Amino acid sequence: MYLTIPNTININIHMEEKFVRIVFDLNVERIKNDNPSYRIYVNDELFNERTWRWNATTYLEEMLQINAVPGKYTVRIEKYHPTKARFIINNMRVELGDACIVDNNTIEILANENT
Repeated sequence: MYLTIPNTININIHMEEKFVRIVFDLNVERIKNDNPSYRIYVNDELFNERTWRWNATTYLEEMLQINAVPGKYTVRIEKYHPTKARFIINNMRVELGDACIVDNNTIEILANENT
């Protein structure tokens, strides 16, 4: 896609999608016998929905496989059912692809400088 600006200057504004794999630990602080369920969103797109039950000693690690244009993306956890549990993203890391972690809720897919 090209954007034509007066004086016949053409700028290529098409950005190629990139694939990245992001992994993070999910800490769930729950109250007694609460069985929390959650959804994971990247920006406003639903990526995962977890409704299975796990015991209190289960270690949760989530993986997001994202194919998107370079830019910043926000990861958020939403409670699926009413619960008093708290969901905390920790140790977010890039496992594959050109991306960096801005903070524990933000990923930046990097543009390739050779493009």
